[in-house]
Amino acid sequence: PGLIAKLVADLPSQTVAAPRNLSGSLRRKLDLIAAQHGGHVPLHGKMFALWMHHAFPNECPFPRASGAEAPLTHDEWSERFNTDSVASEEEIQHYMVLANSTTDAASPHELNEAAMMWSEEEELVTDLDMEELG
Repeated sequence: PGLIAKLVADLPSQTVAAPRNLSGSLRRKLDLIAAQHGGHVPLHGKMFALWMHHAFPNECPFPRASGAEAPLTHDEWSERFNTDSVASEEEIQHYMVLANSTTDAASPHELNEAAMMWSEEEELVTDLDMEELG
């Protein structure tokens, strides 16, 4: 996990500058993944994909469990629910006022990863047995 953390901390993207310090919470989640797999982090697992989503939220999609229903596109939503998924200007203003009036509102960079969605349900996309790797 240490090498992965170092590589990710040094990896820039269009929305994340590098080098950066990974939060303790994000680092602990990586250690948790390794602990569940005998000290190794399976790169083709759902938990690592979720970890990458938290490390790069704009570049890595939230992983879905196999068999889970995929998110709907705008057109699919409109057709299924017979309504438009676009917010009106009034609705947008209402939520902007609400967000600005919240005393403990945090900027996106101040969000605590511990509060983000996290699941310890692992699903490997390979049948490689991590126990055999030692």
